[in-house]
Amino acid sequence: MGCVIMASGTGSRFAAALGVAGGDEPSNKLFEELGASTVLGTTIDSVPPCYDVVVSTRWPAAAMVAEQHGTRFALHCGPQRSDSVRAGLGEGLGRDWQGCLFLPGDQPLVSRESFERLAEAFWRGPQYIHRLGWKGHPGSPVLFPARCFSDLMKLEGADGGSAVLRREGLPVKIVEAVSRAELLDIDVPDDLDVARAQLSGAVVLERESKEGRAS
Repeated sequence: MGCVIMASGTGSRFAAALGVAGGDEPSNKLFEELGASTVLGTTIDSVPPCYDVVVSTRWPAAAMVAEQHGTRFALHCGPQRSDSVRAGLGEGLGRDWQGCLFLPGDQPLVSRESFERLAEAFWRGPQYIHRLGWKGHPGSPVLFPARCFSDLMKLEGADGGSAVLRREGLPVKIVEAVSRAELLDIDVPDDLDVARAQLSGAVVLERESKEGRAS
């Protein structure tokens, strides 16, 4: 099972909120401090060993973070989302992946249990696309079966996995996250503050009830 961490964005909204120009590595949100690491480093470390992880990036600094965390990376030069999808997935085509999870590099709070739920759901229903959600509302990451790989490798321009979701017509199964916080991606500095508070235990966002998980 593969996991491509998408780490090629410019962080333009985050940079704009700070009043700096986006697109250059020093201002990229992926390298902001979070916990004992960075946003990207925390995201990498969150993925359990049941996934074969590749960081797909156009930033040499992100490749360095991946290397520091013992993770393979695919360094590409394309500015589009499709470039990052193809580069990351391309690393796994020769590794017998039965499915591939696409995880945004700025989504650092997904729990080990939620990652394992996604993997378990996939092995129970490998004919489906699976995505993490909260109370029935879909979010990221998204897990695609191998039958979608050829279409993912044909993506162009700004298209990402959502284009394949629309095109394939495969049923999508929502896997409930343990906590609402897990679906947080860091778009602006306030999101980073929430993530820091969540990791420190100062704030605990809504968790699933004891009655069980939705499906």
